[in-house]
Amino acid sequence: MPDPGMQVPQPRGLLVVEDDALARELTARTLRLGFPDLPVGACASLGEALARMGANPVDILFLDLGLPDCKGLEGLSMIRAEGFDPAVVILTARDDRELALEAIRAGAQDFLAKGEVSTGALVRAARYAWERKTTTASLLRAQARSAESERTRLSTERRLRENEEIFHIISDHAGDLVSLVNREGRRVYQNRAYVRQLGYSFDELEATGPLELVHPEDRERVRSSIAEALARGRETTLQYGMRHRDGSWRQVESRITPVQASGAVDGLAVVVARDITQRAALDLDLMRAHAIKNLVLENSILGIAFIRKRIIEWANPRCGELLGLPMEAIVGQTTRVLYPDDTAYQAQAPALYAALERGEPTDDTWETARKDGTRFWCRVVGRALDPTQPDEGSVWMFEDITPRVAADQKRLRLEVQLRQAQKLEAIGQLAAGIAHEINTPSQYVGDNLKFLTDAFRDVLDAFEAAEAALAGTLDPAEARRVIDEADVAYLGTEIPRALEQSTEGIARVSRIVRAMKDFSHPGGEAMVQVDLNRSIESTVTVSRHEWKYVADLVLDLDPGLPPVLCHPGEINQAVLNLVVNAAHAIADAVPAGAKGTITVSTALEGDMAAIRVRDTGTGIPKAVQARIFDPFFTTKEVGRGTGQGLAIVHSVAVERHGGSVAFETEPGAGSTFILRIPLHKPAQETNE
Repeated sequence: MPDPGMQVPQPRGLLVVEDDALARELTARTLRLGFPDLPVGACASLGEALARMGANPVDILFLDLGLPDCKGLEGLSMIRAEGFDPAVVILTARDDRELALEAIRAGAQDFLAKGEVSTGALVRAARYAWERKTTTASLLRAQARSAESERTRLSTERRLRENEEIFHIISDHAGDLVSLVNREGRRVYQNRAYVRQLGYSFDELEATGPLELVHPEDRERVRSSIAEALARGRETTLQYGMRHRDGSWRQVESRITPVQASGAVDGLAVVVARDITQRAALDLDLMRAHAIKNLVLENSILGIAFIRKRIIEWANPRCGELLGLPMEAIVGQTTRVLYPDDTAYQAQAPALYAALERGEPTDDTWETARKDGTRFWCRVVGRALDPTQPDEGSVWMFEDITPRVAADQKRLRLEVQLRQAQKLEAIGQLAAGIAHEINTPSQYVGDNLKFLTDAFRDVLDAFEAAEAALAGTLDPAEARRVIDEADVAYLGTEIPRALEQSTEGIARVSRIVRAMKDFSHPGGEAMVQVDLNRSIESTVTVSRHEWKYVADLVLDLDPGLPPVLCHPGEINQAVLNLVVNAAHAIADAVPAGAKGTITVSTALEGDMAAIRVRDTGTGIPKAVQARIFDPFFTTKEVGRGTGQGLAIVHSVAVERHGGSVAFETEPGAGSTFILRIPLHKPAQETNE
């Protein structure tokens, strides 16, 4: 029986599922009389029943176990599978009682035998089934709540135990000294860090008086800080000394926090102290280093400034000395004060900051002016603190390099003069060979001209004899004799050949003269676009007398090589030195009368033009390979080498053009020298 004190909710609807029409109608009518305020439905199959329950709520279901679309307990399973949970009363025939009992065990609330139930019994069965269903559900919910409450209590107790254990673990393993102190500074709790860091045992710590471990000079300050924190209920921090068991003193930084609670912990404060002995020593070292840094910055020969958003926020006195300005006219001003005029500022400043934004270091030189008008050369080096945000802060250094620039300019003038002198010296050395090269074609041009003069006289005599014979003033037989003596047929063959040879000789002389002109042209300090292949051809022509008796020279020039921005005279000099060296190496390697081979080639390698000079000479001994580019170093006998040839090659390729020079050699087989020249002006020269 249900508990009379328990409130049972009103069911929302009833449904009779019976395939026998008479029984179905009779049962439904009886239930309508018993539950006049509730909807009572009836259907002949489980499928129809499930559809009705989906459309309208049903809390009490009278179910026949012998329906056409399900048999036995299938109906209960199908109802549960569809998510419905009504109070079920089984309608069964007299011989189906065992099946009905199984249905009760499967979750049905009651069963009735068809044809043996009165109206009152049918209504009571419906009400009891609903009450049992709701009462059972309420009891299950109450049991679940009770079980949940017990689980919550057990979980809370477990968490409290775990939190206490965690507190002890954290406290005992904390690196800081943690204690609970009263107003007098006596510790009522302390963690194991006191043992580890101060060297005392717990018994020794318990025996110490209030603030006994605190340095005598700090005790009163610590006691008043604890009292003030407790009185105001606010946290405070301070530093003081604490005594180690070995008698030494440790510097600690403490945070005193009053406990915001009542009861046993009222009037107590949590003190968390950290050993900062090493940090204090480091701070002292840092202060010393800071003082030294300031001393260096203030007395540096370099002007140093910190700039943020183009404003000079700090500068050392040297900046004022360089610019001839008081410090107040520099600090707080824009970077415009660093430039001689607005034009220079607008031209140079954007490029400098653009380099910083690309993450590149800035190193530039320009001429500026002091306040009194004197001009000087200033080297400027800038570095951003954060390359991704250069405007947020950068350090700049300024150096007066006027004496260095003057010395460099003087050195450059001397270098230009020296290079020109070396070129003229080379031309002088090549003069005899060049004269011979010009003399040979000039000689056969002269011989051909003499032949043409004589031939012209013979042809003229034959022409005059023929003309006189035609006019009747000369016997034809005599005219024939004159023509035969002139040998006109021979002249007709040889005169064109003489003219062709003379033309070729003149062209050869012109090539030599043009090559000499190209090679000896002094050029200028500015780089120009040059056809490197033509320059090499001119150099090879000028030096022909140096190599033609010992080597065959092969040109393998890349026709697709673009123009190269360079100093052409210096490149010519470098190639000449390599060709002459190659000829000398071959002369030392081949027997008299034999020839080696010199191959000069060009190629495009990325953004470099590569020049290779390969010979079949003696190669370079390993013992001297590291010194071949040293000035005045030579392995040749006196009078044959000055030791400047390869030094000039290195200077031209590396220092003057920002390229490189390398070599490959095999002693006894020959060497290859490789010059690589940038197609465009090097970056450092572009910035100047």
